[in-house]
Amino acid sequence: MTATDTVSIRRADEADLDEVIDVCGRALEWSEPDVDTAFFMWKHVENPFGPSPIWVAEETDDGQRPIVGVRALMRWELRDGSGSERRLVRAVDTATLPTHQGRGIFSRLTMAAVDDLTADGVDAVFNTPNDKSRPGYLKMGWESLGRVPVVVRPRSPLTLVAMARSRVAADKWGQPTDVGLSPAEVFADDERIDAVIASVTAPEGWRTPLSARYLRWRTGFEPLACRVEPLGASVDAGFVVFRLRARGELLQLSLLHIVNPRGRSLRRALARLLAETEADVLLSSGRSPGVAAGMVPLPRTGPILTWRTLADDVVPSMADLDVPLGTVELF
Repeated sequence: MTATDTVSIRRADEADLDEVIDVCGRALEWSEPDVDTAFFMWKHVENPFGPSPIWVAEETDDGQRPIVGVRALMRWELRDGSGSERRLVRAVDTATLPTHQGRGIFSRLTMAAVDDLTADGVDAVFNTPNDKSRPGYLKMGWESLGRVPVVVRPRSPLTLVAMARSRVAADKWGQPTDVGLSPAEVFADDERIDAVIASVTAPEGWRTPLSARYLRWRTGFEPLACRVEPLGASVDAGFVVFRLRARGELLQLSLLHIVNPRGRSLRRALARLLAETEADVLLSSGRSPGVAAGMVPLPRTGPILTWRTLADDVVPSMADLDVPLGTVELF
């Protein structure tokens, strides 16, 4: 435990969860409390990589020790071509009540997490902070790896121009569609899906290890509106996981994960998906074979990825990573 003034920092336990959610809702002004609470639980409790470690700041002045600040980091894993795994966390959620902002609570929570996670043997932290919060992370020892490369397939050149000029971020929640298959049905069959994934020649680079269990979780939060499109007569031929998001006046089709066992060109499959969903633009990242067909780079668009070493002092370059949208798109 660390303390400064009348605020002390400690690692949360299960009994704190309700108060943690209450503080997040009040500090972040959740507009849909039930949905946002379910999203928090999906990220931090249901995550297949394990429940999130959480740190809290308590006000000790009145003797009741109410929680006034929260820092939650999602557990994650990356695996390289040799099968070596790295235990990571993602710095995703932080909240401080307005009454206690400006007192350095965010930094103290974060550095307490860094110390504890290093002692726990966690290899590193990564995240994609926005322009406002990134300088604070860099001061605390994070390093910028650069932008995640993004490629797009527009319906027309005018669409590409409109997207490049757009200052509006895509909506967090997805747009429902009947195109494709239900993820809940597709990913219910662990043996079948794991066999399809195992048949893929994995690209080089550190990447999120795919499995039916991971994909069932990743697509399982209903407001994200994820869907699955087979690359052939069935998902045994491969599949893409996608969702539609409003981006201002545009409709964006985001490819979250691509499982392409034969490494075939995806030009026709993606053109068909773009037409069937009536999306304005298709967006992807990562190294999946065939995804580049018909796609063009969109500079200065991908999120900036930052990294903080913990128990492992290796800092990858962006070229070392295989980062599909399913890994960095939200959270």
